[in-house]
Amino acid sequence: MKLKAVQSLPSIRLAGRVPGDLHADLITYAEYYREALGEPIDLWPLVVQMLRTFMHSDRAFRAWRRQHRTGAKARVDGMRSDGRESG
Repeated sequence: MKLKAVQSLPSIRLAGRVPGDLHADLITYAEYYREALGEPIDLWPLVVQMLRTFMHSDRAFRAWRRQHRTGAKARVDGMRSDGRESG
């Protein structure tokens, strides 16, 4: 079978603070997004899309991840969302 099994990780909640100037830039970017694409976007989905795009376009990261994939999966399976071992 050419189709690989679907892997899905549960969504996790991230909380943190950003500098005020970054927040202002994100608001401005959301306005730009609305004007350019003709649809509004909330800040959090905008940030998630920016992170996805950044990580997808980082060729060095993707190459590194391919080399370390098996170890990363083992760490994800054995870790809680706060980075500590489960169980």
